[in-house]
Amino acid sequence: MVVGPDHPFEQPFIRRPNGTGVAGVEIDFNDAEILQAIYKTRLVDTKAFVDFFPTLVQNLKAPFNTTNIGSFGYSLGGASAIGVLFDDDRLLSGLNLHGSLLRQPAFNDTRADAKKPAFSWDKSRTPARMMPTISPGARSRFARRGISESFL
Repeated sequence: MVVGPDHPFEQPFIRRPNGTGVAGVEIDFNDAEILQAIYKTRLVDTKAFVDFFPTLVQNLKAPFNTTNIGSFGYSLGGASAIGVLFDDDRLLSGLNLHGSLLRQPAFNDTRADAKKPAFSWDKSRTPARMMPTISPGARSRFARRGISESFL
C-alpha cells in the first residue's frame, strides 16, 4: 500500500476526484532559494505525515503496517524522499525517481551514507543497456490503461 502527503499548491492546477479543483501559486523553479525552501518543507511534511500515520490508521481501523515505512518520491519529492532518511529513524528506506540529490545526500563522501537502503534512479542519466525492458504483453496492458512506455 502506498500512502502519502500531496503538495497541491506547487502545481499549476490539481483536479480532485470529485471534479472540483485547486489552483496553485506561481513558483519560479529556477530560483534556488525557493527550491531549498520547498525541499525543507517537504522534509517537515514527511516527518509530520509519519507522526500522524499511526493515528490515522487506528482511527480508520485500516489494515496498514505502521512500523515498516519507506519514503518514495518523484523529482523534488524524490530528493526529499532520500533526504528525510537522514532525519527520521522511523523511515527504513527511500526511493528517488528523477530527483536531484540535495544537501547531505549530495556529498561525495561518507556523509552521503544514510545507513539504510536508498535508491536514486534517473532515466535521463541511465545508459540504455541498464534500462528496464517491458515485454510486449505488458506493453499492451499498459497501453490499454493509458500508461505510456515513456512514463515507465
